[in-house]
Amino acid sequence: MNLHFRSKYFGVLLLVVLLADLPAKAQKEIVCRANQQRFDRPGECAARCDGEFETERCALEPLTSALNDVFFTTYYNTLYFNDGNYLHTRSCLTRQVDLALGARGQGEAAAVRVSTGGDGQDPLRSKLLERMIIAWFNGYQIGNVNMIWGRDEVRNIGIAAVPAQNGRFPIYVSVNLLCKSPGYIAASVGHELIHMEQYSRQYHGMNIDDLSIRKARDAMREVEAYAWETNAGVFAWKINTRNQWLGGFTPGELGDLHTLEQCAGWRLESEIEQLRAQPDAEANFKKLKLYFQQDPWVRSNWLPNHADWAVRAAGPEPAACQNLPFAAY
Repeated sequence: MNLHFRSKYFGVLLLVVLLADLPAKAQKEIVCRANQQRFDRPGECAARCDGEFETERCALEPLTSALNDVFFTTYYNTLYFNDGNYLHTRSCLTRQVDLALGARGQGEAAAVRVSTGGDGQDPLRSKLLERMIIAWFNGYQIGNVNMIWGRDEVRNIGIAAVPAQNGRFPIYVSVNLLCKSPGYIAASVGHELIHMEQYSRQYHGMNIDDLSIRKARDAMREVEAYAWETNAGVFAWKINTRNQWLGGFTPGELGDLHTLEQCAGWRLESEIEQLRAQPDAEANFKKLKLYFQQDPWVRSNWLPNHADWAVRAAGPEPAACQNLPFAAY
């Protein structure tokens, strides 16, 4: 939900929202089998679990029911902990995450392989994300997705989708995303699939890529994707799972999510305000209004709660938005 706020009240509002939505007890999905101590994230376990044998080391044993898929857990444990992979996973606690994290482990059993729509040689980390799509996000074909791995340390972006190229949607993924909790990764993948759905929508009598409204359009799309993550409103998205991952977030990740959600709302208000200040504001507002009326989510979820959108003032940028946490875009 996009909340109207001012900078000096931002911290208070964020705390109220966070406390309202925080699960009674955040789940710790990863266990050190040597002593049964549980951890939020794979790097913490890999660095602190001292099991002498592989069977005594770390494993994903989900407490959040949504994560309990046998193929997903098998991929996950192979990627992070099998053989010498846990050595790469330990880098999650350093300033430079090992770019080889998840690129090994090609020898997983044939019984747990899935088709990627490519040549079958994709790193296991791509298979992990693709398994999420197969298991939890109905309505998407793996052959339409192209995972591209790297690291984005400038904008701190974890994962981002762009419009289809040659029939496939490129999804750019920072290896740093693998260091997050399993629930956070799943929600981030779903966030990008919402963007894929947005790219596929049809609009009539207008150019949805018009430069004059593109920034406002992109800001609106982020507001919608975060609304999916936080279970705000009611809408029949192509993927029918949302909000079920939040119990697997760490408290810090939940705080980051709500910060990103609030800042997406501020950015949208700011883009509309800037559009209003342009010399050709009347013509551009007419285009923007047409987009708002034609987009099914904006029309049904956002507009009813923002009747004053054309005159609303964004206010100064909140301090928390000037250095955004790790994000999905």
